[in-house]
Amino acid sequence: MSDKKRKENLRTVYASIVDYHNNLVQARFTIVSLVLAANGFLAVGYFQNGNDTPLTAIPILGIIFALIFGIVEIRTYILIKNLGERGKELEQKLNIYDCGFFELMEKQPIGPKCPIFQRIITHSFAFGLLYFVLVVFWIYILLLSIHYHEL
Repeated sequence: MSDKKRKENLRTVYASIVDYHNNLVQARFTIVSLVLAANGFLAVGYFQNGNDTPLTAIPILGIIFALIFGIVEIRTYILIKNLGERGKELEQKLNIYDCGFFELMEKQPIGPKCPIFQRIITHSFAFGLLYFVLVVFWIYILLLSIHYHEL
């Protein structure tokens, strides 16, 4: 394969990786918004329950949904991380490592100055915290339901 053809192939792969990365980021935010909406519907259903559904069914469903989508978030995070690493490798091979998409993403100009806050103030941390809080909320509601059902 000629050097020109190889560079062209690398550019095509690089463009595909950037596109896939952007699609995953968009899907990540779409999923989290749908999870919040779904949990809102579950909470409304729980608090407006007309005794048609056992009170434990809704919190169990909320826990299951939060865990499933938490796992999806972890997997999406791993994919994004892997794409970033591969993208940076391609940027070096294409000699665009100083101005490539993934290099720019890694060195965002605005952010907290304190290193510990740089790790905490991220979308990944916020999404993980959201799913954790949802699981804790639904466990609490489940325990309340069991307690009140026993009374």
